[in-house]
Amino acid sequence: MNSLCEFRIYNPNLQNQMEVKRLFDIFPFQQEKYSQDIAIGGKYDGKWKTWSTKEVVELTDKLAQGLLDLGMKKGDT
Repeated sequence: MNSLCEFRIYNPNLQNQMEVKRLFDIFPFQQEKYSQDIAIGGKYDGKWKTWSTKEVVELTDKLAQGLLDLGMKKGDT
């Protein structure tokens, strides 16, 4: 495999383990199995802001769609 980083989210209580190969696989997995009201946080306009798992997934989906709309394709760097 030509992956720089690969790991699995493992929980012995789950029958089907999700293989996480890309950074952006983590939040959809979290949303499906362990959705959080506060998944990530940071400063925005000088004030702390938090985003839920659902909000992070929605934002990353919009970002991905925007890149596709701009013509980015698999393999582009």
